[in-house]
Amino acid sequence: HHASPAAVTAVTAVTRNWYGAVDPRTLTTLGAMAEADGHGAIDVLKVDCEGCEWAAFEQIARETPALLDRTSVLFLELHISPTLVAPSGVTQFNGIYDFLLDRQGMRLWYLRNSVGFKRDRHVVDFLEEQGAKRDQCCLALAFYRAPRAGR
Repeated sequence: HHASPAAVTAVTAVTRNWYGAVDPRTLTTLGAMAEADGHGAIDVLKVDCEGCEWAAFEQIARETPALLDRTSVLFLELHISPTLVAPSGVTQFNGIYDFLLDRQGMRLWYLRNSVGFKRDRHVVDFLEEQGAKRDQCCLALAFYRAPRAGR
């Protein structure tokens, strides 16, 4: 989707890595895309946006948390190498898990370390200090929502 002037959101996070940058003037929020689609509900979502996931999920959690209330499956790639757009710190890293697991009630059912390109095989320092495997660039995750009563 391309952004209309009304749908463009301010992006303050750095979205630059070795292969380019994201122009915040052309971004559309997930909420604006769902609204433009006319359904407003997202059943299955795949997010692999080369580092923008950190800012995107902060924005969703802050502004439109109900957007994912009906999402049953989420595939997510998290970039954790400083050569890519990595989380800015422990708070941002934990924020995605807090939002998806605690606030959204989703469950993790798949996790795979991805080594990526050789130049990207190094996790951010704070994750390595916590015991993360050093020579990886990304985490591939899948979450599901257990059926709720009455649904």
